[in-house]
Amino acid sequence: MTLYVLVGLDIKYADWCGWGNPAWFPISSQRIGGEPVQLNKSFQRGKLINPFIFLCIMDIEIFDNFLSESEAQKVLNMCFSSNYNYGESDSPTNEKIKTPPTGMVCNIDQGDYIYNVLDEKLQIKFPSIYCGNVLRAQYVNCYAPNEASYFHTDCEEEDEWYDVGTTIIYYPNKNLNINEGGETQFYIEDRILGIPPVYNRLIKFKVPVLHRATPFKNFHRFSIAFKFLQRIKK
Repeated sequence: MTLYVLVGLDIKYADWCGWGNPAWFPISSQRIGGEPVQLNKSFQRGKLINPFIFLCIMDIEIFDNFLSESEAQKVLNMCFSSNYNYGESDSPTNEKIKTPPTGMVCNIDQGDYIYNVLDEKLQIKFPSIYCGNVLRAQYVNCYAPNEASYFHTDCEEEDEWYDVGTTIIYYPNKNLNINEGGETQFYIEDRILGIPPVYNRLIKFKVPVLHRATPFKNFHRFSIAFKFLQRIKK
């Protein structure tokens, strides 16, 4: 399933981006080659079903039931039994954009079960993210009930370079009510899109994009992050 984030009201053109689904672009956006195709009239400005139906610029994908049931259960058990250190700070080397540390973190080593099972599936499902990118970080995040976090971008930036790439987030928590919260929020064009942390769900999105975890009300919230990045000269 591919979720297309919608980010503008002046929707006029569509393009096929090779994902197997149409991606919508605002008239001010640059296209990736080819000629634009006019949208069906029902999607033109003034005839939108909902004002939050915008155009897709960000590639955010959702994959449910990513692991087998036995694999997902073992990953969840390991999240509960792992040892955690306090806090992760985004962009800790850059005073302009770094955030205070929040939550607790357990780094995942190569050879750990969580690393092996997810790395194997990711290489099969998304071989392209291993091309040109470096797996810069992999860890389990743990947030206590009602613990707030900060919007961040998963990347570093300095005067002469910046990071781009892909972040993978896997949700191991089981059978939680939607009223518990816990969604991953994306901030795009003054809008917030939330993706619920459904058990055994994996999401994939491009870096940089502002996002943050939100806590559960009554339970600890686990998520597993794999960050594939490459450094680009400005």
